[in-house]
Amino acid sequence: MKKKKNFKFLLLLTGILLFVLSCGGNVRKNASKDEIVAANFRDIRDLNPDNYAGELYAQNILYEGLVTINKDGSIAPQLAEKWEISKDGREYTFHLRKNVVFSDGEKFDAKAVKANFDAIMENKDRHGWLESVRLFDGFETPDDYTFKIKLKEPYYPMLIELGSIRPFRFISPKAMKNGKSIKNGVDKYVGTGPYVLKSNKTDEEAVFEVNDKYWGEKPKIKTIRVKVIPEEQTRSLALEKGDIDIVFGRDMIDSESFKKFKDKKGFTAMMSEPVATRMMLVNTTKGALTDKNIRKALQHVLDKKEISQGIFEGTETPADTILAKTVPYANIDVPVYNYSLDEAKKLLDAAGWTAGADGKRQKDGNNYIELQC
Repeated sequence: MKKKKNFKFLLLLTGILLFVLSCGGNVRKNASKDEIVAANFRDIRDLNPDNYAGELYAQNILYEGLVTINKDGSIAPQLAEKWEISKDGREYTFHLRKNVVFSDGEKFDAKAVKANFDAIMENKDRHGWLESVRLFDGFETPDDYTFKIKLKEPYYPMLIELGSIRPFRFISPKAMKNGKSIKNGVDKYVGTGPYVLKSNKTDEEAVFEVNDKYWGEKPKIKTIRVKVIPEEQTRSLALEKGDIDIVFGRDMIDSESFKKFKDKKGFTAMMSEPVATRMMLVNTTKGALTDKNIRKALQHVLDKKEISQGIFEGTETPADTILAKTVPYANIDVPVYNYSLDEAKKLLDAAGWTAGADGKRQKDGNNYIELQC
């Protein structure tokens, strides 16, 4: 058995998504109200819902799941109209929407749902980060529009995990390899979502069009073009010139450009709620970092406010927890390590790293702490 490494996090900043939309500046040539042109730094890649390599935004508009997660973190029906949970918490019964078809015309029913869950379990090692996959104890289809999941034990976050973009989104069984497997790829990207992938020129442009078989309210934007523009400065210039309509996402535009567009007439710039946390991961099993006081001292010498203002111009705020307090169940009180050189010095003293007359610290004949990145 391999010994697990023990890692700790040094939290830095909360990451957000930046949105900049052209709305009256330089108008794109041949612009249409029914079309929007966006930019991304890379290709959409493999959009197999069983695969984690594809772009999330693309998978999210092609495929749907049993449930979805609202902005406030609540669970809402999607392809399941309603569901019941057994008293012991080990059975989930989903009642599926009727008159839903995949974009290839294949009927969406309990058989299709089970085919997808069976395919997920064929590749369950890939999805080991989801506890629900480990707890699945069988799937049943009592009738054409009822699907039942059995668990080995109750699992409170079950619906939250089912609402994730991958892997619990459904692809047409006809698009699966041999009609049953998605482990080693799929024949086509066919879902029930509001859009279909019309075309993709690798590393150039992906085109999505409204799914004319979509069961829900069809989007007003009929066509979405996503151009691949790897360089941030080139994306900003394309937006300013009117070659694209929108830039969105984390690290898609730097804080300086964001502020410029925010103050520029004809553009709308917005920030999302925190969606991620920038951090440094430290190995607590080697060298000086095995000492808790050293790790605490590192927390106190990190001036998060200065990093926030000096590097990110305030677009990312200091983080005291791994998850932002806006994340459901994450609004908890934990010790806060504020920037304090005096506190860091006390902790180094406690760890045996004492300062000499020249101010340099030593311990056991060593003159410094070496950290490898």
